[in-house]
Amino acid sequence: MKIKLALLLCIATLLTACKKEHNKKPDPTCDSSNTKFNQLFNLQLSLPLMNDCITIDSHSHQYTFKVSNDEVLCKIGYQAYPGMDTLPYTFELFDSTTNSLVYSGNHLLSSLTTTYVPIVPVNLIAGHKYTISRIQPNDIGNPANLTGRLALIGFQVANQLSFPINNNGITILSTDFVGGISGSLENCALPYIDLVFQ
Repeated sequence: MKIKLALLLCIATLLTACKKEHNKKPDPTCDSSNTKFNQLFNLQLSLPLMNDCITIDSHSHQYTFKVSNDEVLCKIGYQAYPGMDTLPYTFELFDSTTNSLVYSGNHLLSSLTTTYVPIVPVNLIAGHKYTISRIQPNDIGNPANLTGRLALIGFQVANQLSFPINNNGITILSTDFVGGISGSLENCALPYIDLVFQ
């Protein structure tokens, strides 16, 4: 009798465990293959006179944005300038609405392609203004090493982009390039700092 009872308890436990596993929700993905930012960037490049360039030798390339729905940021994508792939780039995400730094991290990146670095997930709140910055203060003796990929009208940084830029739930409000030989340049280009949401 004790053996039958033990056997029944084992079977019931196994069935319960299987049922729980079957109903378990899949983990959210962090897919960088076709991000909302990438779609927005490519939409900009489809406009007349827009070019995909590597330029603006500034320590910080950044843009301010908001999302129309709550999002979870899980990766940041960027490509190092050739020769700068052995020096870490700093990425910072600042919430202007709450006046707080919500992410800061140093990452080594490939100079051959966009590198997507996983980060501790950050909850982005719809309507808040965020600024994402890529910072590289070390030009190792050549200011050109501070340049980065961006969407630009023609090849002149004197041309201003028209903001806001909207697509698929993300709105870019403004851009800024700070420090280095270029000084401070606002709204002249859109830096390619990719945001990956879950």
